[in-house]
Amino acid sequence: MDEQNIANQKIRQLHTYESDMADAVREQEGTVIKIALAEKARRENEEIVVETKKAFSMNIFYVIGGIFLVALAIWGTIFLIQKGKEASQVSQPKIQIETLVHGDSQTLLDVTAITNKNDMATAIINASKGEVKNNKIASIIPITTVNGVSQIMDTPTFLNLLGVNMPGALSRSLDNSFMIGVYNNNAKNHLFIILKTNDYNQSFAGMLSWESNILSDMFTLFQTDVSIGSQSIFETPWSDKIIENKDSRVLRDENGKELLTYMFLGKDKLVITDDQDSIREILVRLVTQNIKPL
Repeated sequence: MDEQNIANQKIRQLHTYESDMADAVREQEGTVIKIALAEKARRENEEIVVETKKAFSMNIFYVIGGIFLVALAIWGTIFLIQKGKEASQVSQPKIQIETLVHGDSQTLLDVTAITNKNDMATAIINASKGEVKNNKIASIIPITTVNGVSQIMDTPTFLNLLGVNMPGALSRSLDNSFMIGVYNNNAKNHLFIILKTNDYNQSFAGMLSWESNILSDMFTLFQTDVSIGSQSIFETPWSDKIIENKDSRVLRDENGKELLTYMFLGKDKLVITDDQDSIREILVRLVTQNIKPL
């Protein structure tokens, strides 16, 4: 009995061991499969992460590239617009109006609405205060506009607006061309007027006749201080003076200060100014203008 029990027990133990081994093998196989599946899932997840990172990187690249292209397009547009403006400026140079004496700059003065002496003088005075470099000349060109068409003012209209009491013989001897200019002498602007004559002898005689009224006609325009001394300044005779070997006529106050000067620059031009250095500069420029290339 005991022997049989022992045998049965051995059989059961053997059966159990074999069963355990089988179970272990099955469990091991299950574990290996689980591990393999887990590894596969991990690799797939890693691949998804890598692809996601790649896609994100590509998207960033596209975004940055797009921004760069937009910025480049904007810069190119601005560059082309600027170049177009420069080309337009180059292709359309500012028109220079020929004046009796060469000037370094020009100012167009619209006097269409002006109807009296004081307003005309004020407009010219204000224009003469513009910036002019030292030893340079700026010309002031009065223009009138009618029905949208602008034209340069002629001498008779100019003198009439200034209320000039000029002898008839003198006014008839003058050409339609004249010049208003400003010469900067030692950081101070000095006004001058150049009149062109068609008859030197008649103009010369006319200027001598006009001397008694030149100051009263011109002191507002030239801002001449007539308050110093008595009213007899308007009756003071003019005197001769040589400037650059040329005859001129000068009006002085009772203290000897020179107020106005006029000179015939040649047979066809005369200048009126309050600054004799302006006359010297004008004479130099006229010599240069008259030099013709060989």
